[in-house]
Amino acid sequence: MKSIFLVLLLLTFIKATAQKSNVPAEDTTIYTVVDTMPGFPGGTKALMEYMRNNIIYTGQDEVCGCSKIRLQFIVNKQGKVIQPKAFAHPYGECASLDNFLRSIEKKLVEMPDWTPGKSDGKPVNVRYNLPMYIKFQ
Repeated sequence: MKSIFLVLLLLTFIKATAQKSNVPAEDTTIYTVVDTMPGFPGGTKALMEYMRNNIIYTGQDEVCGCSKIRLQFIVNKQGKVIQPKAFAHPYGECASLDNFLRSIEKKLVEMPDWTPGKSDGKPVNVRYNLPMYIKFQ
């Protein structure tokens, strides 16, 4: 009787283990080239309007001579902006520039949800690069 119980227990464990292995793992790949790139709601014109209205430099100097910033972020499968990074060119030691770059990164995360990028018809995580030029008025 004990051996039958042990065999049934072992068979149940093997079946449960086999079922677990059939579950596909979450795809965390970050693509740079996809069939369909992510899209901001309303398109490129709406993205530029969002940037113009939400990324505002309030410092007194001209951000240490910087005029070009490269924004990089991931639009995930759900259309959320994650892992934002802002880089300045040319970059030097400048506290006001560092503060400005960090404020840009915060605004990127606050963006409305994008339409996710697609590869083979399925939503995927996509690294997105966006150049930004600063014009002081």
